[in-house]
Amino acid sequence: MIKNIISLLSCREKTGELLDVQETKQRIIVVSNRVDNGRSESNSPGGLTVAVRAVLKQRGGVWVGWSGRTCDTGGQAYLEKDEHNDITFALLDLKSGDVENYYHGFSNQTLWPLLHSCIQFVELRDEYLHSYENVNEIFASNILTLLQEGDIVWVHDYHLIPLARKLRERGCLNRLAFFLHVPWPNVDLLDCIPQEKNRSREIYYKLVEDMQEYDATGFQTDADVNNFNEAIRSRKDKSTAIPASLKPISTNCISAYGVSIETRLFALKAQKAVKSNDLLNFRRTLSGQQLLIGVDRLDYTKGVENRILGVEACINGRSALSKKITYLQISPASRSQVLAYQELSKRVAEKIATVNGTLGTTDWAPIRYITRPQTREVLAGLYRLARIGLITPSRDGMNLVAKEYVAAQNPKNPGVLILSKYAGASAELKEALLIDPDDTQDIASAIYTALDMPLSERKSRWKKMMDHLLICDVYKWCNTVINDVMKT
Repeated sequence: MIKNIISLLSCREKTGELLDVQETKQRIIVVSNRVDNGRSESNSPGGLTVAVRAVLKQRGGVWVGWSGRTCDTGGQAYLEKDEHNDITFALLDLKSGDVENYYHGFSNQTLWPLLHSCIQFVELRDEYLHSYENVNEIFASNILTLLQEGDIVWVHDYHLIPLARKLRERGCLNRLAFFLHVPWPNVDLLDCIPQEKNRSREIYYKLVEDMQEYDATGFQTDADVNNFNEAIRSRKDKSTAIPASLKPISTNCISAYGVSIETRLFALKAQKAVKSNDLLNFRRTLSGQQLLIGVDRLDYTKGVENRILGVEACINGRSALSKKITYLQISPASRSQVLAYQELSKRVAEKIATVNGTLGTTDWAPIRYITRPQTREVLAGLYRLARIGLITPSRDGMNLVAKEYVAAQNPKNPGVLILSKYAGASAELKEALLIDPDDTQDIASAIYTALDMPLSERKSRWKKMMDHLLICDVYKWCNTVINDVMKT
């Protein structure tokens, strides 16, 4: 049945068709830190890229973002237009100092840990904040040169939170929408901030103010919406304790829109990929062992260290699993110029070496570790081969790997998703085995449950999750967000 549904409906996604969108000629100006203009051959596009391209093709518009290049020749940065696959891209070069302070600094070392409730990693410097404001001013000035009456500006993620304020200050009257892809932390987090990082409180409330400059603000989950609304109330209640420069509270549309994947296309991709020579060769190397897979950018929020310890506890607790399972962890290097990430990379490699050295044999290593990026085709095939998908972040806005794992499964013999209860996807994929990512024994117990689970239960759990993803795909996400913005 599922196969027939996939076959009948896949044409819609192959053509990038978006359904149920209000008929309008209004253009969409998509703004994000980085832009995928389709010219890179290293990897196939992700679900968000596919959806954004589709909405731009249907409605018209421009995708604006940093080119990934630096330019230190002086003078004002200007947009460089690029037409590719019937879509207009507008790219900005940034000065190397701004890349260091706006991107590597404020975005990655201040906002990323703050929004993921990892206060211990927050680092804030004056030059970080100055550059963050400056880059958003550069974006705003250049976006104004593109805008036409009626255009909708759709801004993505924490790199560009102040952009609405910068545009309004320059007289922009267009509808402005924002979507936060990462979690929004509960205001109680502020009580945990040590004195030496006290400025994080000011940053937190400034983000609240800036996000209310948008006509519509979207979050991944209802929990994020509740946390943000609580932050608004807290800011109002504590208005005498926050800087007087913060403006009065405004009102806008605040809703949850869980981002998703191109479900049908990804299912077809997995079905095809598993038959490729690379995947057939990989399967032979398993020698009948059950495959466990984890795929994460190497980051302290992804829970990779505890996941390794959970696999170790699983094998130690059931010796019969020796040579019966293989855990494949794919973690491309991330933000390697940041000390916290360098230290994480070292710890992960050491933990894997310890587990393999302690539990491995001359013809079996329990963990295989890859740090090279893999194409989505390869990943789709690996997901389909894996009996267990291990997705255990300590915090995550959504986690699309969890959804991709479900979409990639063989309906006749699906695997089991083990998912952190702190991932946004857990609010949708309720039939996954939900675990506490900080509890290695909980991870080990879930692995036992997944390995012992009868086929009938695996099918039942998978079908409920897949049915949900077939309806709530990335195209529906795009349509819902944009239609709601148009109502503001």
